[in-house]
Amino acid sequence: IWLKSKPSLIAFVCVLALSYGCRSAWDGLLTVGVQQGYQPDQPIAFSHKIHAGENGVDCNYCHSGARDSKSAGVPSANVCMNCHTYISSGTNTGTEEIAKIYAAIGFDSESKTYIEGYEQSPIKWVRIHNLPDLAYFNHSQHVNAGGVECQTCHGPIEEMEIVAQHSPLTMGWCIDCHLE
Repeated sequence: IWLKSKPSLIAFVCVLALSYGCRSAWDGLLTVGVQQGYQPDQPIAFSHKIHAGENGVDCNYCHSGARDSKSAGVPSANVCMNCHTYISSGTNTGTEEIAKIYAAIGFDSESKTYIEGYEQSPIKWVRIHNLPDLAYFNHSQHVNAGGVECQTCHGPIEEMEIVAQHSPLTMGWCIDCHLE
């Protein structure tokens, strides 16, 4: 009886619930594909903090595609071997993680030689920074023409033990940067 006598209250509650539902749906749609903070497990515990931070390895040494192509690329095990032919023990994990590189490429750390006839297998890194298919992004245009530092988009990579997606990589985020 009380509800029947208050139709304006019922209408107000319905409008409020509908507004809240629409707002929640809108907020949900705005976060589709946004993976800020995404930090997957990798097949090898690689520390950017040690390599890029403490040892000062330039980002472009391993990700050479950033200067020359659309994609920065993931380095092959051969790039790792430029140093790890001679460095077989890591700061954090000893020989365990570097041994995974050796196993992938067929390298004998004792004799410092490649195993003849060994069938190499790629290291299956998990991609961290993904853009939607509708977006066109070219690393070389940003690195060369724009002079954009890696940290602008990827954050303080040289301080990250485990890499996570630092920026939201949304269209609005990109537009804000271009406006600046």
